[in-house]
Amino acid sequence: MTVEKRTTIEPGDIITVEVKCSVCESRVTRRIEDYRNEPTGCANCGASWTYLAQEWRRLSQFVNMLRLFAAAQTAKDSPYTLRFGLAESWKDLS
Repeated sequence: MTVEKRTTIEPGDIITVEVKCSVCESRVTRRIEDYRNEPTGCANCGASWTYLAQEWRRLSQFVNMLRLFAAAQTAKDSPYTLRFGLAESWKDLS
């Protein structure tokens, strides 16, 4: 008998976005429900992240999609369940 443990999360399980500065390792954590403006730099050491404008826009789009999927899945008549697999629990399946 083989036992496999796989971890999946639903969009509604993701409640925060964390950004960690690669210079000073300071972290900024924002709740998905409150996520609005992209960070332009590290509040701790002042490292500039403005050159990442396109990536921040994509992150905002991703956060908005998570909100939409989470809301759709909580609807009583949702025709699907969407889940994401976490890397560590799936790495032996390739």
